[in-house]
Amino acid sequence: MLMKKIKTQKELLLFLSLVFAWLLFTVSLKTDTPIVIISSDSMHPALNAGDVVFVKEADINSLEIGDIIVYNCPSKEYLCVTENQLIAHRIVKINKTHGIKTKGDANERQDRWLVRFSWINGKMFFKLPFVGKPVIALKQITGVL
Repeated sequence: MLMKKIKTQKELLLFLSLVFAWLLFTVSLKTDTPIVIISSDSMHPALNAGDVVFVKEADINSLEIGDIIVYNCPSKEYLCVTENQLIAHRIVKINKTHGIKTKGDANERQDRWLVRFSWINGKMFFKLPFVGKPVIALKQITGVL
C-alpha cells in the first residue's frame, strides 16, 4: 500500500512539474504553443517528424523570409487535415497588409493559402531532433493526444 502511494505521489509530482514547465514556457515565450512536436516530413531536411520545436512570440515586423513559423490553419476550407491544425512552415513571401506565404521545404509548391497574421503562434528558435517520436507512436497506436 505504501509503495503504491509513493508511486502515485511521484506521478502527481511529475504531472505538476510538467504543467509548471508548460506554464513557464507559455509565459516566458509569450505564446500559447511554446512546444510543438513535428508530425510530418513537409519541412525535411530542416525538421523531421518527431522533432520537438520551441516557439517564441514573433512580432510581425520581426518576421523575415526564411523564418520558420508555427501557425493554426483554421479550417478544412484551407485544406487543413483538422480544424486548428498546427503547421510549421518556412516564410517565402511577406505582405505586411495581407499576410504571409509559406512553404514546407520538402513540398514542391507553396501553400495555397495566405497565412493571416492572427493565425501565427510564433517563430521557431530551437529544436530537439526526434525527441517527440514516442508521442507520435503513441498517438498512432491509441488515436489519443
